[in-house]
Amino acid sequence: MPKVIDTKDIKKLFAVTANLKHNTMLKLCYGMGLRVSEIVNLKITDIDSQRMQVLVEQSKGKKDRYINLPQSILEQLRAYYKQ
Repeated sequence: MPKVIDTKDIKKLFAVTANLKHNTMLKLCYGMGLRVSEIVNLKITDIDSQRMQVLVEQSKGKKDRYINLPQSILEQLRAYYKQ
């Protein structure tokens, strides 16, 4: 098993995932380095679109942390919220 996934394979994975919810979750995992448990516990109030940061509460080690929010993921999060 390779330790690094090729960029082409990542793009294919995003392209074949048609469900907006699943695609958004994959991008949060890959693009922001979030764990599945962190994504499941993510709330709308944790997303600060002005500062482009996401607060992850009680992550590994029961510590809070801030993660940078890419513009592309923010746009997809807004589309998912509207849906």
